[in-house]
Amino acid sequence: MDPVDLTPDCDSCFGLCCVLLPFRTQDGFGADKVGGEPCANLELVKGADRCRIHHRLEESGWPGCVAFDCRGAGQQVAQVTYGGVSWRERDEPWLRAEMGAVLSVMVTLHRRLADLDSDDPAYAEIAALRDGNPEELLALEL
Repeated sequence: MDPVDLTPDCDSCFGLCCVLLPFRTQDGFGADKVGGEPCANLELVKGADRCRIHHRLEESGWPGCVAFDCRGAGQQVAQVTYGGVSWRERDEPWLRAEMGAVLSVMVTLHRRLADLDSDDPAYAEIAALRDGNPEELLALEL
């Protein structure tokens, strides 16, 4: 099997890590934030979802952002699982929580892929799970 690209592509994501994940100052983030709330540094321009301080995260007190690597899970969730429809485009209160849970599952799958050789039979099995819909992904026993 061809290896899955585990390189984050923020241009193909909706700033999911900046919205869905909780932040704690003790973990290297410049402020505490609960999961589901957009980071104050996230510029919420339709189609942009970019960090206003990305070029100076460490010196601004956000080394936790620099250290976080979704291993490409963000763009998989954004473009495949949710078909390119952002959390901002659907006015459903439960959606952010669901996307956060799905992102957590996808990050786990991608981290497992990173630990395996692409010739390992488990690699193909795990890679195939990535294409599940939200309900299927959330039902996985990881």
